[in-house]
Amino acid sequence: MTKQKIEFVAKILGWKINWDDGTVEFSQHSPAGNECVVSLVYKNVTDIPALVDEYYEDYDPSYEAYLWLDEFGHGKNGAPDNMGDVYADMQECERMIKTLSEALNRI
Repeated sequence: MTKQKIEFVAKILGWKINWDDGTVEFSQHSPAGNECVVSLVYKNVTDIPALVDEYYEDYDPSYEAYLWLDEFGHGKNGAPDNMGDVYADMQECERMIKTLSEALNRI
């Protein structure tokens, strides 16, 4: 596993990727325009698929939706105004992360 292979897979799936000293960040906009970001700290590039798996397993669409809702249940900071749409968008982010995880585990 190399950085180039990870970048290739991520870019095919529409993710932008940014490398820094021992960190990698995958980012992609959801259908509603939310920036879905997966930030990881790694010791070895070969650890990245397992770290994305762990991130996916810990991802909570309900919690993420909560972050985008105001006290009245409407979206804020560019999120959809309807609570259900915000939650559906966070579920889509979860699906995007799962797809990235599965693809990285195939290389």
